[in-house]
Amino acid sequence: MDIVLFKLCVNVTFLVSVLNNYYNTVIKNIIALIHRNQYLILNECSIKFCTFN
Repeated sequence: MDIVLFKLCVNVTFLVSVLNNYYNTVIKNIIALIHRNQYLILNECSIKFCTFN
């Protein structure tokens, strides 16, 4: 019984670490995309803002 619990625990920690790595890379990619498109977004917003005013 202890061995089964130990294996389960190891599998869970492995899954958690894999998910953590996955989410970290996804978040980093999203942040990179936002940084890359930040100026474009700001320009679009300022153009729209200026045209509305």
